[in-house]
Amino acid sequence: MLHDTHSFSLKKLATCCAAAFAIALTLPVPALASASSQSGTAYASLSADGSTLTFYRSSSSASGGTGGSSSAGKAASPSAATYSGFEETTSNTASPFASADKVTSIVFEDSISPACTADWFKGFSNLKSVEGLSNLNTSKVTDFSSMFEGCTSLSSIDISSLDMSKAADTSDMFAGDSSLSTITMGKTFTAKNAKSSANMFPVVSADSSHTGRWCLSDGSNGLTADSLDASYAGSSMSGTWIREQFVPVYRLYNKWTGDHFFTESLNEDKSLEKVGWKDEGMTWKSAAISTYPVYRLYNPYSGDHHFTTSLSEYSSLAGIGWIQEGQAFYSIGSRQDVDWTEPVYRLYNRWLKVGSHLFTTNEDEQGYLQGIGWNFEGVAFYAFQ
Repeated sequence: MLHDTHSFSLKKLATCCAAAFAIALTLPVPALASASSQSGTAYASLSADGSTLTFYRSSSSASGGTGGSSSAGKAASPSAATYSGFEETTSNTASPFASADKVTSIVFEDSISPACTADWFKGFSNLKSVEGLSNLNTSKVTDFSSMFEGCTSLSSIDISSLDMSKAADTSDMFAGDSSLSTITMGKTFTAKNAKSSANMFPVVSADSSHTGRWCLSDGSNGLTADSLDASYAGSSMSGTWIREQFVPVYRLYNKWTGDHFFTESLNEDKSLEKVGWKDEGMTWKSAAISTYPVYRLYNPYSGDHHFTTSLSEYSSLAGIGWIQEGQAFYSIGSRQDVDWTEPVYRLYNRWLKVGSHLFTTNEDEQGYLQGIGWNFEGVAFYAFQ
């Protein structure tokens, strides 16, 4: 009897489950939200005073309507103009934000995924800052041409987060940006597949303190804008690029001791001139920054000065009584290019107790001193021409 009751209960349970499943099949299944309705619509809002252009992504209601910015808790601000449709555009012949050319600041508040950024901020001559570029997803973009062309007030930009993996055209991206002195690029910022990168980086002019080239922030890899355009190949170019600067190195001579002295300090140069040293003018141009310092030592017994790039020599001379005076200036290491670098030669006169070493870029002077008995010790380091 017990067995029959148990069997009946199982049959009843199975019947109930089957009925419930049949009813469930007749109920409507709610539709899943599409990816596009979840992402909302990209738009840009120009502040009421026209100084800030901010990029947002709207939220979407269940009925498909557009709500406010997806940035949580951010209240809408009064705007002078609102722009939309730029995310879907695959080509531009002019900036889609043309009436925003008085903008001084651009902010990417929310994630934006355009198909094309060509000409976006072209001619924004008052632009001074770009914030939130990590929210600009450029993984689909093939055309970056003239994106920041003519932004003549922009002094620095960090584009290390931009994905350039599909870039076909990066020409004129920063062309004409005459104030731009710092560009930070990252490993994800790669234009190695670009078919055109002409004039991607702004040309920098040589002047009283600049060489007319770009270099990394540690002073390495000095390149002209054209060379940077041609060499640009992704991770090898990552880092912060700055306008390469030089510092004049002055040479003085003490006729009483025979010592030659070298300094990049104009104040020190003039001070020594006042106490009788002869100012022989600028002798070469040192790097404003590099990873190759030139150290200075002073011998308190003879009054002699010595300069070296060798830490070993710097330490060994200190061990026999010379005073270490720290870094005198920078060299550019072993960078050799006949167009813009020159060797600094080192000579030694064993008969002199003071001024026994001389440094010169002048080959005629080097040859003359060798002819009268000085020992040629080779290239000490390199300087800018």
